[in-house]
Amino acid sequence: MSDDKNIKNQNENQNKEKEKQGESNSGIALGMCFGVAFGTAFGQLLFHNMALGICFGLAIGVGLGSAYDALKSKNKTDDEKTGNEAADQNASELEQEEKQPESGE
Repeated sequence: MSDDKNIKNQNENQNKEKEKQGESNSGIALGMCFGVAFGTAFGQLLFHNMALGICFGLAIGVGLGSAYDALKSKNKTDDEKTGNEAADQNASELEQEEKQPESGE
């Protein structure tokens, strides 16, 4: 019985590792792309200097993209923690039910 639980836990851990490897943090890349695009437009309109606008847009895009990635990873770890807490609570409830003798017998 315990061997089955160990095998099941190992398989779950391997699946979680595969999911983590498949995730990509593309917020910085998207921030750079949008930053350059908007920086070009705003630089030409506001500063009359496209190069200056690109620099500002790139800096702002990288900052916003990295902030987005940080928030996204924080939310995932919070979700994992609440999921683990719920699983621990369910396991403790099952253990308590197993310890209680059945009154029907």
